[in-house]
Amino acid sequence: MAETPAQALAGFMAKYTPSMAKEGRAALARMRKLVPGAVQFVYDNWNGLVVGFGPTERPSEAVVSIIMLRITSRCVSSRTPPICPIRSGC
Repeated sequence: MAETPAQALAGFMAKYTPSMAKEGRAALARMRKLVPGAVQFVYDNWNGLVVGFGPTERPSEAVVSIIMLRITSRCVSSRTPPICPIRSGC
């Protein structure tokens, strides 16, 4: 049976420490409230996990992303410079 998108995301999050995964899930929950109905894109690679949010299924149109690196999480917009790490609480 094929893995669902939610199962795949949970598997990617499991690669992080429990506290990092918890922080990532919380950041995703906050972002989903801020951009309800947005299409989500998930990219998992060797240096981190990225969840982008956009208006269509075209990844190039994603306007904001949450990036989980091995050491911190960041929220970035494709149209502005990176903003503060989520963990620092700027």
